[in-house]
Amino acid sequence: MVVMGKNASSIMDGGEGKAELLLVGLGKPAKQLTLSSIKELGKLTEGFKPFWLLVRDASSDLVNELIYLLNLPKSVAKAITKPVPTRTTSVRLRKYRNLLFLTLEYVKYVKGPASISFNPVYVIVSKDYIVTIVSSKAEPTTHLIDRVREEPTNVFHLLYLLLDEIINSYFSVLELISEWIEALEDGVITGPRQYHLRRVQVIKRKLMFLRRSSWRLREVVREILGSEFLSTNEEPYKYIQDLYDNVLEIVDIAESCRERIADLLNMYLTSISNKLNEIMKFLTIIGTIFIPLTFITGIYGMNFNTKISPWNMPELNYPYGYPLVLVAMAIIGAVMLIYFKKKRWI
Repeated sequence: MVVMGKNASSIMDGGEGKAELLLVGLGKPAKQLTLSSIKELGKLTEGFKPFWLLVRDASSDLVNELIYLLNLPKSVAKAITKPVPTRTTSVRLRKYRNLLFLTLEYVKYVKGPASISFNPVYVIVSKDYIVTIVSSKAEPTTHLIDRVREEPTNVFHLLYLLLDEIINSYFSVLELISEWIEALEDGVITGPRQYHLRRVQVIKRKLMFLRRSSWRLREVVREILGSEFLSTNEEPYKYIQDLYDNVLEIVDIAESCRERIADLLNMYLTSISNKLNEIMKFLTIIGTIFIPLTFITGIYGMNFNTKISPWNMPELNYPYGYPLVLVAMAIIGAVMLIYFKKKRWI
């Protein structure tokens, strides 16, 4: 376990923490060793080839040291330590002479109103090794360690397993988004609220990021299949080809969710319009009834002589007539507010 100094912040979580180095031999039987420093890697790789190096919560210094030890291009270190400051990591594949460098995203739901995190996963693939640099907060390698320990594998089969975990994270989040959309559809039909519109906008924004990420992932898997590192006769090629079909399905589901969100927004606006028409219809009926009555009272002014008949506005002679009228007006106003609230007009 490598404890980073105060000035070495984790590039994965943006703060101080501990970097963990796990070396796994991919031969038979599989070997596993936790390294105390990156320098141990140079002494142990010969006995572990092909190997998998899992780095959790790496610092910039640790990444640079790893790049130097494995004699990797400096552009790889720059892509990891100084990524482009965008909303999401740019999912991509970079080809070098003897290796592949993948920048992927592990998608995960975190507690909150439609809160989805896009966690960077950096993968360096060579014929002799595969290196993954991830964050311990959300990383797809937890289950892979047990699978590699149980069944011997090679570099590209491990790459397939890693891509499979990442693709499954997209499926899980898209399934969750579908449930959110279905719940919103029911809510909008029963009674549209301002809350529904805010929720639709949040989901729409998250879905936009997810669609962009899935498009890039589709291109990454396609480039892996077309690279000279992977032969069409190898078994991992067939597995990764199946993953490509899964990515196409993710793109289709994301597009379907986008269309449902657009339909949901139209449904909300239509429901609001119908609700407004219902309110105007009710107020028009009330106004139509009281317009002639107001006209009549306006002519006479309700000033009937109380001495001629006891029925001519007797409340004018009541000692508490005026306060009673004020109370009656307040009660009528309160009842109307309660009615409008119950009808969800206000």
